[in-house]
Amino acid sequence: MRNWLMLVSWVAMAAFHTDGFASTPREREVSVTGQCNRQATPDRGSITLTADILDADLKVAAKKVGEAYDRTRQAVTKLNLDDLDLQTVEYSLQEVKEYEKNRMVSKGFRARLGLQVSTASTQKLGDVISGSRRRADGVLLSWRYTD
Repeated sequence: MRNWLMLVSWVAMAAFHTDGFASTPREREVSVTGQCNRQATPDRGSITLTADILDADLKVAAKKVGEAYDRTRQAVTKLNLDDLDLQTVEYSLQEVKEYEKNRMVSKGFRARLGLQVSTASTQKLGDVISGSRRRADGVLLSWRYTD
């Protein structure tokens, strides 16, 4: 019985170990895997400034928000920021209604117009915010900072 086990073991080894027994040469293969992570310091910053107007008249609200947007855009352009990119990111006009005494009452029309300011002058983004606040002329401006 012991000789039989040795014979089976030898046959099994010969079947799986082909270096000395194979008639064709084995193909060689090189397999490489890797991973690289790199963290970079942000070289751009962006801020979104949004003019928000509520007026009883739709046309007046649309006109006022457009004027506020134009003033803000001009003020930002005058800051001479490096690699400046300006984009309109929001425009909406909608009626504002609220419940009063179990019925919907119109409160006027809300107009919103957003300007995204993106620049390589990240240290000057505070100037964009303070400049827009000074030039708002009674218009609500909100902003969001993103890297």
